[in-house]
Amino acid sequence: MRAVPRHRFPPGLAATPCALLAAASGTHAAGSFRTDLLRTRVNYTFSPRMFFSGLFQYNSTHRTLGANLRLRWEYPPGSELFVVYTAEQEVDPLRPVRRHELADRAFVIKINRLFRF
Repeated sequence: MRAVPRHRFPPGLAATPCALLAAASGTHAAGSFRTDLLRTRVNYTFSPRMFFSGLFQYNSTHRTLGANLRLRWEYPPGSELFVVYTAEQEVDPLRPVRRHELADRAFVIKINRLFRF
């Protein structure tokens, strides 16, 4: 199942949220399994040279909620700055203590520069 609503912002700005629900099941030596994934993606374009992208995903087998947030800026043509934040945490709605355990987290800054000769 996939849903892709769009909303029109003032000229030069755009947002495209998207939701995807996927289910997989099968069997292996340890028994049968079923995994449900719920994924949503949001893109926001500030200008032709700068955009923000966010991906959020829930995995029912591992009971994890993950997020990947990325900002890209092309400062002169061919040169880019990326700022990326990624986090994944375990979430169990049936746990008596509703505390979320952090499984993974990263913050990355990448910059490249185009030199023309």
